[in-house]
Amino acid sequence: MRTAREKIDDFQPRQRNNDKKEIAELSAVLSGQSKKALSNDSLIALAPQRIFEIAADKKNVRVLQMPSEPGCISVMVVERDFPEELTNFKAWNAWQKDIKTALENKKSLPRAPEGVDRLHAKFSSKINRGDLQLDDRIFMACDFLIHPGNKEAARIEDFDGETHQGIGQDFYLNTLPDLARKLGLRYIVGRNNEMNLSFFKEALKRYTLDDVKPEFYDQLFPENAGDPYFTIQFLYDEDVRKYIKEASIKN
Repeated sequence: MRTAREKIDDFQPRQRNNDKKEIAELSAVLSGQSKKALSNDSLIALAPQRIFEIAADKKNVRVLQMPSEPGCISVMVVERDFPEELTNFKAWNAWQKDIKTALENKKSLPRAPEGVDRLHAKFSSKINRGDLQLDDRIFMACDFLIHPGNKEAARIEDFDGETHQGIGQDFYLNTLPDLARKLGLRYIVGRNNEMNLSFFKEALKRYTLDDVKPEFYDQLFPENAGDPYFTIQFLYDEDVRKYIKEASIKN
Protein backbone atom coordinates (compact mmCIF):
# COMPACT_ATOMS: atom_id res chain seq x y z
CA MET A 1 0.00 0.00 0.00
CA ARG A 2 1.41 3.39 -0.97
CA THR A 3 2.06 5.86 1.82
CA ALA A 4 0.68 9.37 1.83
CA ARG A 5 4.17 10.55 0.90
CA GLU A 6 4.31 8.35 -2.19
CA LYS A 7 0.83 9.28 -3.35
CA ILE A 8 1.79 12.92 -3.80
CA ASP A 9 5.21 12.51 -5.39
CA ASP A 10 3.89 13.80 -8.72
CA PHE A 11 2.22 16.85 -7.17
CA GLN A 12 3.26 20.27 -8.37
CA PRO A 13 1.67 23.46 -7.02
CA ARG A 14 -0.60 25.14 -9.51
CA GLN A 15 -2.95 28.06 -9.63
CA ARG A 16 -5.76 27.08 -7.32
CA ASN A 17 -9.07 27.30 -9.10
CA ASN A 18 -11.41 25.41 -6.74
CA ASP A 19 -13.63 24.49 -9.68
CA LYS A 20 -16.88 22.61 -9.36
CA LYS A 21 -15.29 19.17 -9.64
CA GLU A 22 -12.92 19.79 -6.75
CA ILE A 23 -15.55 21.43 -4.56
CA ALA A 24 -17.85 18.47 -5.19
CA GLU A 25 -15.03 16.10 -4.24
CA LEU A 26 -14.41 17.95 -0.97
CA SER A 27 -18.13 18.08 -0.19
CA ALA A 28 -18.54 14.36 -0.75
CA VAL A 29 -15.79 13.54 1.74
CA LEU A 30 -17.00 16.06 4.34
CA SER A 31 -20.55 14.73 4.13
CA GLY A 32 -19.36 11.16 4.58
CA GLN A 33 -20.65 10.14 1.15
CA SER A 34 -17.15 9.37 -0.12
CA LYS A 35 -14.13 7.69 1.43
CA LYS A 36 -11.91 8.13 -1.59
CA ALA A 37 -8.57 9.88 -1.32
CA LEU A 38 -8.81 13.49 -2.42
CA SER A 39 -7.08 14.65 -5.57
CA ASN A 40 -4.10 16.99 -5.32
CA ASP A 41 -6.16 19.74 -6.95
CA SER A 42 -8.70 19.50 -4.14
CA LEU A 43 -6.14 19.29 -1.34
CA ILE A 44 -4.34 22.44 -2.48
CA ALA A 45 -7.45 24.43 -1.52
CA LEU A 46 -6.51 23.90 2.14
CA ALA A 47 -2.98 25.29 1.82
CA PRO A 48 -2.55 28.98 2.69
CA GLN A 49 -0.76 31.09 0.10
CA ARG A 50 1.62 32.22 2.83
CA ILE A 51 3.23 28.78 2.84
CA PHE A 52 4.31 29.13 -0.79
CA GLU A 53 5.75 32.56 0.00
CA ILE A 54 8.03 31.35 2.80
CA ALA A 55 9.00 27.93 1.40
CA ALA A 56 12.64 27.46 0.44
CA ASP A 57 11.40 25.84 -2.78
CA LYS A 58 7.66 26.08 -3.40
CA LYS A 59 7.90 23.26 -5.95
CA ASN A 60 8.60 20.93 -3.02
CA VAL A 61 5.48 21.90 -1.09
CA ARG A 62 3.10 18.99 -0.64
CA VAL A 63 -0.40 18.79 0.80
CA LEU A 64 -0.79 15.36 2.38
CA GLN A 65 -4.11 13.75 3.22
CA MET A 66 -3.70 11.77 6.41
CA PRO A 67 -5.86 8.85 7.61
CA SER A 68 -8.98 10.05 9.39
CA GLU A 69 -12.49 9.14 10.39
CA PRO A 70 -15.28 9.35 7.77
CA GLY A 71 -16.44 12.93 7.26
CA CYS A 72 -13.09 14.39 8.23
CA ILE A 73 -10.37 15.77 5.98
CA SER A 74 -7.07 15.55 7.83
CA VAL A 75 -4.27 17.40 6.08
CA MET A 76 -0.64 18.23 6.60
CA VAL A 77 1.29 20.73 4.48
CA VAL A 78 5.01 20.07 4.24
CA GLU A 79 8.05 21.03 2.23
CA ARG A 80 10.04 18.01 1.15
CA ASP A 81 13.83 17.93 1.07
CA PHE A 82 14.19 21.07 3.16
CA PRO A 83 17.82 22.19 2.75
CA GLU A 84 18.44 23.04 6.43
CA GLU A 85 18.63 20.55 9.28
CA LEU A 86 15.36 20.58 11.22
CA THR A 87 16.05 17.58 13.42
CA ASN A 88 19.42 16.18 14.33
CA PHE A 89 19.52 12.51 13.37
CA LYS A 90 21.60 11.47 16.38
CA ALA A 91 19.26 13.28 18.77
CA TRP A 92 16.26 11.68 17.07
CA ASN A 93 17.67 8.15 17.19
CA ALA A 94 18.69 8.52 20.84
CA TRP A 95 15.19 9.76 21.69
CA GLN A 96 13.58 6.83 19.89
CA LYS A 97 15.77 4.40 21.84
CA ASP A 98 14.81 6.13 25.10
CA ILE A 99 11.12 5.83 24.16
CA LYS A 100 11.52 2.11 23.44
CA THR A 101 13.24 1.57 26.77
CA ALA A 102 10.57 3.51 28.64
CA LEU A 103 7.81 1.45 27.01
CA GLU A 104 9.55 -1.80 27.86
CA ASN A 105 9.89 -0.72 31.48
CA LYS A 106 6.39 0.82 31.60
CA LYS A 107 7.77 4.23 32.52
CA SER A 108 6.75 7.73 31.45
CA LEU A 109 7.84 8.57 27.93
CA PRO A 110 10.76 11.00 27.70
CA ARG A 111 10.26 14.40 26.15
CA ALA A 112 11.95 15.22 22.88
CA PRO A 113 15.47 16.50 23.50
CA GLU A 114 17.09 19.62 22.11
CA GLY A 115 17.82 19.08 18.46
CA VAL A 116 14.44 17.53 17.66
CA ASP A 117 12.01 19.80 15.83
CA ARG A 118 8.84 20.47 17.82
CA LEU A 119 6.51 19.41 15.00
CA HIS A 120 8.62 16.36 14.17
CA ALA A 121 8.25 15.35 17.81
CA LYS A 122 4.51 15.92 17.80
CA PHE A 123 4.00 13.87 14.66
CA SER A 124 6.69 11.29 15.39
CA SER A 125 4.27 8.42 14.78
CA LYS A 126 3.85 9.57 11.16
CA ILE A 127 7.61 9.71 10.74
CA ASN A 128 8.05 6.24 12.20
CA ARG A 129 5.27 4.98 9.92
CA GLY A 130 6.97 6.45 6.85
CA ASP A 131 4.37 9.08 5.99
CA LEU A 132 6.93 11.80 6.79
CA GLN A 133 10.71 12.10 6.79
CA LEU A 134 13.06 14.10 8.99
CA ASP A 135 13.89 16.36 6.05
CA ASP A 136 10.22 17.31 5.70
CA ARG A 137 9.46 20.79 6.99
CA ILE A 138 5.99 20.69 8.55
CA PHE A 139 4.18 23.96 7.88
CA MET A 140 0.77 23.12 9.29
CA ALA A 141 -1.68 20.36 10.08
CA CYS A 142 -5.40 20.36 10.85
CA ASP A 143 -8.64 18.42 10.67
CA PHE A 144 -11.49 19.91 8.63
CA LEU A 145 -15.02 18.74 9.43
CA ILE A 146 -18.64 19.81 9.30
CA HIS A 147 -20.16 20.61 12.68
CA PRO A 148 -22.41 17.67 13.64
CA GLY A 149 -25.18 19.92 14.93
CA ASN A 150 -25.25 22.35 11.99
CA LYS A 151 -24.47 21.18 8.46
CA GLU A 152 -23.81 24.75 7.33
CA ALA A 153 -20.84 25.16 9.67
CA ALA A 154 -17.21 24.22 9.07
CA ARG A 155 -15.21 23.12 12.09
CA ILE A 156 -11.43 23.03 12.40
CA GLU A 157 -9.78 20.81 14.99
CA ASP A 158 -6.19 20.29 16.11
CA PHE A 159 -4.69 23.11 14.06
CA ASP A 160 -0.96 23.42 14.60
CA GLY A 161 2.00 24.62 12.61
CA GLU A 162 5.03 26.82 12.46
CA THR A 163 4.64 29.85 14.67
CA HIS A 164 5.41 33.50 13.89
CA GLN A 165 5.25 32.90 10.14
CA GLY A 166 1.74 34.16 9.40
CA ILE A 167 0.55 30.71 8.35
CA GLY A 168 -2.31 30.38 10.84
CA GLN A 169 -3.38 33.96 10.26
CA ASP A 170 -3.55 33.48 6.48
CA PHE A 171 -5.37 30.17 6.90
CA TYR A 172 -8.08 31.54 9.18
CA LEU A 173 -8.40 34.98 7.57
CA ASN A 174 -8.33 33.95 3.91
CA THR A 175 -7.98 30.27 3.00
CA LEU A 176 -10.66 28.82 5.26
CA PRO A 177 -13.42 31.45 4.70
CA ASP A 178 -12.88 31.36 0.94
CA LEU A 179 -13.16 27.58 0.83
CA ALA A 180 -16.13 27.48 3.21
CA ARG A 181 -18.10 29.87 1.00
CA LYS A 182 -17.33 27.80 -2.09
CA LEU A 183 -18.60 24.74 -0.21
CA GLY A 184 -21.91 26.52 0.41
CA LEU A 185 -21.35 26.94 4.15
CA ARG A 186 -22.39 29.94 6.22
CA TYR A 187 -20.37 29.61 9.42
CA ILE A 188 -16.98 28.59 10.73
CA VAL A 189 -16.94 27.42 14.33
CA GLY A 190 -14.44 26.10 16.80
CA ARG A 191 -13.56 25.71 20.42
CA ASN A 192 -10.75 28.03 21.39
CA ASN A 193 -8.79 28.56 24.59
CA GLU A 194 -7.60 31.39 26.81
CA MET A 195 -4.39 31.76 24.78
CA ASN A 196 -5.97 32.30 21.37
CA LEU A 197 -9.52 33.45 22.13
CA SER A 198 -8.69 37.12 21.56
CA PHE A 199 -7.39 36.39 18.05
CA PHE A 200 -10.60 34.66 17.04
CA LYS A 201 -12.87 37.27 18.60
CA GLU A 202 -10.93 40.34 17.49
CA ALA A 203 -9.05 39.52 14.30
CA LEU A 204 -11.69 37.16 12.90
CA LYS A 205 -14.63 38.98 14.53
CA ARG A 206 -16.10 35.77 15.83
CA TYR A 207 -18.96 35.70 18.30
CA THR A 208 -19.79 33.57 21.30
CA LEU A 209 -23.21 32.09 21.99
CA ASP A 210 -23.80 34.86 24.55
CA ASP A 211 -23.93 37.27 21.61
CA VAL A 212 -26.77 35.36 19.89
CA LYS A 213 -30.33 36.66 20.17
CA PRO A 214 -32.28 34.49 22.65
CA GLU A 215 -34.86 33.46 20.07
CA PHE A 216 -32.16 31.72 18.04
CA TYR A 217 -30.46 29.79 20.85
CA ASP A 218 -32.09 26.52 19.84
CA GLN A 219 -31.55 27.05 16.12
CA LEU A 220 -27.82 27.57 15.83
CA PHE A 221 -25.60 25.52 18.16
CA PRO A 222 -27.66 24.42 21.20
CA GLU A 223 -25.28 21.55 21.99
CA ASN A 224 -22.55 24.11 22.71
CA ALA A 225 -24.64 26.30 25.00
CA GLY A 226 -22.76 27.58 28.03
CA ASP A 227 -19.31 27.04 26.51
CA PRO A 228 -17.49 30.41 26.69
CA TYR A 229 -14.74 29.19 24.35
CA PHE A 230 -17.03 28.15 21.50
CA THR A 231 -16.88 30.82 18.78
CA ILE A 232 -18.83 31.44 15.58
CA GLN A 233 -17.62 33.24 12.48
CA PHE A 234 -20.46 34.37 10.22
CA LEU A 235 -19.46 34.35 6.57
CA TYR A 236 -22.28 36.66 5.50
CA ASP A 237 -23.23 40.02 7.01
CA GLU A 238 -26.94 39.29 6.76
CA ASP A 239 -26.53 36.40 9.18
CA VAL A 240 -24.77 38.65 11.67
CA ARG A 241 -27.66 41.10 11.57
CA LYS A 242 -30.18 38.29 11.86
CA TYR A 243 -28.68 36.26 14.70
CA ILE A 244 -26.50 38.59 16.76
CA LYS A 245 -27.72 41.09 19.34
CA GLU A 246 -27.41 44.60 18.00
CA ALA A 247 -25.26 45.71 20.95
CA SER A 248 -22.79 42.88 20.25
CA ILE A 249 -22.25 43.46 16.52
CA LYS A 250 -18.61 44.20 15.73
CA ASN A 251 -17.67 47.02 13.38
